Amino acid sequence: MFFVSDLDGTLLDHTHKIDDIVLDGIRKILAAGHYFAICTGRSLHKAEEVNFGIDHEHMFSIGMNGAIIYKDHKTILDKKAIDKDVVSDAIETLSDDIFVRYETRLDSLYTYSYDEADAYLYKEHLFEDGHEDRMAFYAINSKFSTTKDEILAHDIYKINFSMSSAKAKKTADDFIKRHRDKIVNAPWGEGFYDITDIGADKAIATKWLADYLNVPYDEVYTYGDSYNDLELMRSFKNSYAPSNAIDMIKDAAKHVIGDYDDHSVIKDMLEKIA
Repeated sequence: MFFVSDLDGTLLDHTHKIDDIVLDGIRKILAAGHYFAICTGRSLHKAEEVNFGIDHEHMFSIGMNGAIIYKDHKTILDKKAIDKDVVSDAIETLSDDIFVRYETRLDSLYTYSYDEADAYLYKEHLFEDGHEDRMAFYAINSKFSTTKDEILAHDIYKINFSMSSAKAKKTADDFIKRHRDKIVNAPWGEGFYDITDIGADKAIATKWLADYLNVPYDEVYTYGDSYNDLELMRSFKNSYAPSNAIDMIKDAAKHVIGDYDDHSVIKDMLEKIA
């Protein structure tokens, strides 16, 4: 069997952190001879985030909504960068009202300065408790005040942005329409945009990895809770949504299980290998 799970809202509880119950469960799955893959919108910039630091030949990670597939933190099996012309247009046309993050393999790049980023988060009422809380959200692997040439010197695997004004939203939607033959938007929630190459989504990456491992699709078990998991739920007959998932995902999944805060996902997997 091949188990593939989203992280936030699915495998992880409301704290968004891996715990011993999940880690022990994954190790039991691997020890029993099965395969396991993290499948997330996260960038997985840090080595310890890839495969949760578990060193096992049956452990894999799918990051950035399918744009990169890792065997381990040193080995990339497949990757799909966004077309450079699309990235160039994003830099040129997305307005100052849109806080854009360009994700490379190792870093998050911003055209905003550090102070501009802090002011934006404050204006959008994010992390209002204090400056340190706001900037901690962007502190890891973040590079500010990057130029267009600096961004284009890298392969960009995902472009993230959000905005509040109607004008900014129209700018963003027009950008997506111009490049709908080259990109796909699979956000984790409403009001957010997660742009990847059109050939990169969680379902495509999972099928690629299943083919790589010679695992039939009917032996693939997928788990997810939010918008970017929709194709993952639709594409496999063994798809599962925790009860906290949004209605769209629960409708698309073949099965609905318990709440993520009850470790329902790892428990369901362990029941299947018992």
